[in-house]
Amino acid sequence: MLESGQVHFPDAGTPQGSVISPILSNVALHYIVDEWFTQVVQPRLRGPSTLVRFCDDFVMLFAHKVDAERVLAVLGKRLDKFGLQLHPEKTRLVDFRPRRGPGDSDESSLPTSFNFLGFSHVWGTSRKGYTVVKQFTAKDRLARSLQAVNSRLSINNAGSCGIGRLNCSTNGCVRCSTATMATLASAVTAAAWVSCTFGYGA
Repeated sequence: MLESGQVHFPDAGTPQGSVISPILSNVALHYIVDEWFTQVVQPRLRGPSTLVRFCDDFVMLFAHKVDAERVLAVLGKRLDKFGLQLHPEKTRLVDFRPRRGPGDSDESSLPTSFNFLGFSHVWGTSRKGYTVVKQFTAKDRLARSLQAVNSRLSINNAGSCGIGRLNCSTNGCVRCSTATMATLASAVTAAAWVSCTFGYGA
């Protein structure tokens, strides 16, 4: 690793932003999170559940609040065994039920929407009046993207060359997220409680 003009050979971890980081992360988390959730967690739950993971960001969806709370309580211990820790500000329990009854005042303080892979997921109404999950670009991601677009379409990058690069970036973003978003959309429709975990580190 090259840092401040000096070459270092770290004994652990991978360089931030390197090509190999997401590959190694995906391989490790398949065992640490995916297999653990399928083989150990799900058989112990009261209701159905789903895990949707993209590299080191994932959401866990549950039909029952008690299941979500139990898993959230042990998730940190599971990651700690491998030298990882949950991001304290980005890990939370979300009340993602489409409708709430009059006796649900205890959960009124919980968030009712969540962001995942740059998209905000909220309940809304379709054109035909059905209750559906809607996905919008997250505000922080949208602001960042608009800044990047303005930069690419500046005077120095104007013309077909700049537009071509912008088209490539847009198409790549759409293709990258479409499959994951489709899986997540079908899963959250059947879920009521979401345990969100967005990023963590050693």
